Amino acid sequence: MGFQELFQNIAGTMVDAFGDIATTIYYHSAGTMSYSPSTGTYSETDAVSVSATDISVDGSNNKLISTSTVLSSQNIPIDGQYVKISGFTSATNNCYASASATAATSVTINTTDVDLFTEAAGGTVAITGPYHKVDGILQNYNQAEYDNNTILFTDQRLMIPNNDISVTPKETDYVLIDSVEWNLQHIKIDPAAAMWDLQLRKP
Repeated sequence: MGFQELFQNIAGTMVDAFGDIATTIYYHSAGTMSYSPSTGTYSETDAVSVSATDISVDGSNNKLISTSTVLSSQNIPIDGQYVKISGFTSATNNCYASASATAATSVTINTTDVDLFTEAAGGTVAITGPYHKVDGILQNYNQAEYDNNTILFTDQRLMIPNNDISVTPKETDYVLIDSVEWNLQHIKIDPAAAMWDLQLRKP
């Protein structure tokens, strides 16, 4: 084992050792942006962005069911990445979860993430993503580091082991922590490429 791999393993072990103070992060790696001349807007390639009133929950089969929205064309991943589900009356159904299968009008949600509760369609349901689920350490900056310019008093520092995330962070990405969005303001990694040091700022 080389020194770089050793330090990467140590970084992951360190986060695990923090236990209760480690924070679950849902990390969104922004895709390529495409421009639509007809609407004059940009959209993100491969992003999940569903908003519909015809989505119900089949709790017995742990599925989201639609009557007309074509869910199979919404870029919902089945590779272990997560989506955020919101808009249901039942708090259980409003969650982060990964899908195991998609069909034209259904999405099967992994029971290891959540056991869905049967609920009829009605309100506007949103499905967004995709997200990488990782554990990190969220910290305040030291008092001496705040300059109210490059580092604001409201900024936070997030440490994520390199081995725990499968994408390279970039400043167009964002993270969700307790459903609050934070943009990546500045990105650093230690010389051994073991730990990402991310400066977070609310939009």
